[in-house]
Amino acid sequence: MVEVIPERCVPIAKRELLYLGTVGWACWLSGTIFIDRRRRDAAIEVISHTASTMRRDNVSRTGFGGKTPLV
Repeated sequence: MVEVIPERCVPIAKRELLYLGTVGWACWLSGTIFIDRRRRDAAIEVISHTASTMRRDNVSRTGFGGKTPLV
C-alpha cells in the first residue's frame, strides 16, 4: 500500500477498517488517518486537526506543491 500512495499523501478511512486483521494493520502502519463515524464530534476534530497540520506544513491539494493550496 505504501508503494502505491504518493509520498506526501495520507489516506483517510473509517475506523471500522482498523479491526479487519491484516488490512487494519497495513492501514495503520501506512499512516492512515481513521475517522470514527459514530462519534461525529471526534470525526470533525480529527479532520480539523489534519487540515490545520496541512496548512501549517504548506501542503497543497495536489500534494506536491501544486497550484491549489489549502485555504
